[in-house]
Amino acid sequence: SNIPPGSHSIRISYIGYSTRTIDVVFEDGGTVTANLMLLPQEVQGKEVVVTAQMRGQLAAINQQVSSNTIVNVVSEEKIQELPDANAAEAIGRLPGVSIIRSGGEASKVVLRGLSSKFSNITVDGITIPGTDSTSRDVDLSMISQGSLAGVELYKSLLPDQDGDAIAGTINLVTRKAPSERLLRFDLKGDYNRLMSSANQYDFSGRYGERFFSDVLGIQIQGNLESKIRSKENTERLYGDFDNPALPGYDPTSHFRNDYKINQFTVAFTNETRKRSGGQMILDINTPDSGLVKVSGLYNSTQRRIGVDSRIYPAGASGATWDYIYRSTEVGMSTANASIQGKNFFSGFDLDWSASYAHSRVDNPFDYEMRFTETPGVLPGQSVPSGRDHPELNIIPFAANDYSAAACSSAVYYQQQNFERERAASLNVARKYGLTDELSGELKAGGKYKERTRWMSRAEFDDNSYLHGFYSTNIDGSPIVLTGTRFEGYYLNRTGMAPSLSDFINQPASTRDLLGLYKMSPIIDENAMRLWYNLNKNGVSGASLEYNSNGQAALDQYGVMERVTAGYLMNTLNVGRNITFLAGLRVEKEANDYNARFSPGGLQTIGIVVSAPAGIVDTNTAYGETILLPNAQLILRPTDFLNVRMAAYRALARPDYNLRLPQFVLGTFTPTQLTMGNPNLKDTKAWNFEVNTQVYGNRVGLVTISVFYKRIDDLYHEMINANISRSFDSLLGAIGVTWQNVEPFKSLLARSNSYSLTVP
Repeated sequence: SNIPPGSHSIRISYIGYSTRTIDVVFEDGGTVTANLMLLPQEVQGKEVVVTAQMRGQLAAINQQVSSNTIVNVVSEEKIQELPDANAAEAIGRLPGVSIIRSGGEASKVVLRGLSSKFSNITVDGITIPGTDSTSRDVDLSMISQGSLAGVELYKSLLPDQDGDAIAGTINLVTRKAPSERLLRFDLKGDYNRLMSSANQYDFSGRYGERFFSDVLGIQIQGNLESKIRSKENTERLYGDFDNPALPGYDPTSHFRNDYKINQFTVAFTNETRKRSGGQMILDINTPDSGLVKVSGLYNSTQRRIGVDSRIYPAGASGATWDYIYRSTEVGMSTANASIQGKNFFSGFDLDWSASYAHSRVDNPFDYEMRFTETPGVLPGQSVPSGRDHPELNIIPFAANDYSAAACSSAVYYQQQNFERERAASLNVARKYGLTDELSGELKAGGKYKERTRWMSRAEFDDNSYLHGFYSTNIDGSPIVLTGTRFEGYYLNRTGMAPSLSDFINQPASTRDLLGLYKMSPIIDENAMRLWYNLNKNGVSGASLEYNSNGQAALDQYGVMERVTAGYLMNTLNVGRNITFLAGLRVEKEANDYNARFSPGGLQTIGIVVSAPAGIVDTNTAYGETILLPNAQLILRPTDFLNVRMAAYRALARPDYNLRLPQFVLGTFTPTQLTMGNPNLKDTKAWNFEVNTQVYGNRVGLVTISVFYKRIDDLYHEMINANISRSFDSLLGAIGVTWQNVEPFKSLLARSNSYSLTVP
C-alpha cells in the first residue's frame, strides 16, 4: 500500500549475504509477490578467508541494526549456548547491564548504573508486576532461561512504549510455533561442593507444531529445577579503645588509638530453591497476513532456608553469648495471560493487546529463636578480646554448654504481597510516501492500565526471658506435649525457658565453616517447627505467649494505580540514509493509597511492640499528568555504519510505601518517627544518547554509546535524621503536612527531638 504504480527498484540486504537489487512493476491496488534467494557473501583473491556468524545471532544483529531505536538483542541460540541459572543471568550478558545476586544466582538487573526500580520488565510487551514488598523491583530468578526465545534491551524509549523506564526496558521474547514439529527435552545435573551433594536437577521440555496449513501454531513448554544455594559466612564488629602501648595515646582526647573485635558471628545458611514454570502459546496467521497470539505464562520459586548463627561477644559491653536459628519458607510466583494482534486493514497497521498479570510473594512459615548462654565462657576465664584471628583468640574460650543456653526470645513472621495489573492498548499506523526520497509512517495509540498492590505483614513476638512455661491454650485446652520430643520437658526442665539442648539431636551436629571456624550446634529445624505449633496459642491468664507486633501491623498498605496514556509519533525517512522520528506521549495517573496509623504511638517491652491506643485506617489520593516528548535521528553514511542520536523524557513512579498516608511514632530515645509523603512527585528525566554501530561479516556488530541523564524530582528517603521538634519548615519544603493536623500535632508535642524517616 501507498506505493505509486509503475516500475520500482527494490534493494534487499542481509548481513552475511550479498545485496541484490530487482526491478518490480506495481499496479494500482495490486499485490506483487517476489521470491528470490540471497547468496552468501563471497571473498575473492589469492587467499580465501571464510567468516561466519551463527544464524540466530545474525538475526539479532540485523534486528539491532534495522531498529528505529537503540536496542541490544540476545538470540535464542545464544541463550541456549550457556547454561545460565535463570533469565536474569541471560540478561546480564548484555552491555550496560549489571546484576544483583541472591544465593549466588542473579535475581535483579541494573541498567546503566541506575537502581533496578528504574527499569521496566516485560514479557512480549506485557509488564511483569513487581515482587518486592515495597518497591517495583522484579525478582527475575523465578523465570527459567529455557522459556525465552530472546531478550531485547531497549536503552532508549519510543513514544509507543511505557514511559516509566528511565533506565530502559527489558523485553523477554517468547517463541512463535515452528513450521515443523519440535519435541525437545533437556536434563542437566550439578554437583554442589559446599554441601557435598549432587541432589540438583534442571529439566525442561518443549513441544511446538503448526496445523491447518500453517494457520495455527501451538507451543507448550515446562521446566522443573532444584538448586542448592547454601553458604557460609562470618561477620565482625569492631570497637576502638585507648592503648597506652601504642603511639598517639591520649586519654583526654575523644579519639582512640587502637581497635579490637567487639563481636564475632559465624553463620551457616542451608537453602534449597525449587523453580517450576510453564507456558502455552497459540498463534494464528490471519488472512490479512497478520497474527493473533494468545499466551499464558506461569513461573514460581519455592525457597526453604535454614540459618544457624552464633554470636561471640568478644568483650563488647552488654553483649551476650547468643545462638540464633531461623527457619523460613518463601513462595514467589508470577503469571500472565494475554491476547495480542498485529493486523492490516485498509492501509492501516493495527497493533492491539489485552492482558492480565499478577505476582505474589508469600511466607507460609518464618520462625526465629534466640538462645542466650550464661556465662558463656569456660570456668575461670574472662571474656576474650582481640583484633584478629578469632579462631585462636575468641572461639576456643567458649563454654559450649547448650543446656545453659536458654531461649530468650522467639519471633514468628508472616508477610504477603500481591500485585495485579490489567491493561489494554491499541496502536494504529499508516505508511506514506511523499516523493521517491521521502517516505515515513504516522502512528498513534493509547493504553490504559490498572494496577492493584497490597502488602500484609504480621509479627508475633515472645519475650521468653520474662515468663515461665505456658501450659494452656487460649481456648482453655492444655498444651499437650505427650508423644513429642518435648514430652518430659515440663516436668524435667531446670529453668523458666526451654534450653538449646532440647532442640538438638545427640550427639550435637557441628559444621566447619570456611576451613577455620566451627558452627555448633546445628539445630533440628523440625524441632523448632514443632515447638511453635505446640505453643503458638499459649496463654497464662490474660498474658499471651506470642503477642502481635504493632509496628508490623502499621506497615500494611494498599495501592490502586490507574494510568491512561496516549501518543502521536511520526517516522520520516530521507532515502535510506536518514531516519528522523519525533513524537509526544502523555501519561495521566490517578492513584488511591490506604495505610494505617496509631493515634497513641507505640510502646515497647522487650521485643514486643504494641499500639495501646489501637490502629486506625487512613487513605489519600494522588494524581499527575506528565508530557514525554521524544526525538531520535539515525544517520547511515555507509553500508557498515549507523549513527543514532536520541533525546527523550521518561519518568519513574515512587516505591509503593513512600506516598502512603503513614504516621508511626515510636518510643525509643530519640523518639523514632516515620512519615509518608502523599505529595511526593514522580521522578522525571531527560535522556540524551549518541550511539554508533559498526557492522559486517568480519566484525559482527561493534557498538559505542555515550549517554547523559538529567533526573529531576528524584525520590529518596531521609532515614533516622536527628531533628528538633521545630521542623515544620523542613517538612513543608518536601510537601509533608502531618505536623499541622490533629491528632498528629498533639503526638509530636510529646518529645523535643526525633529520629525522623521521611521520603
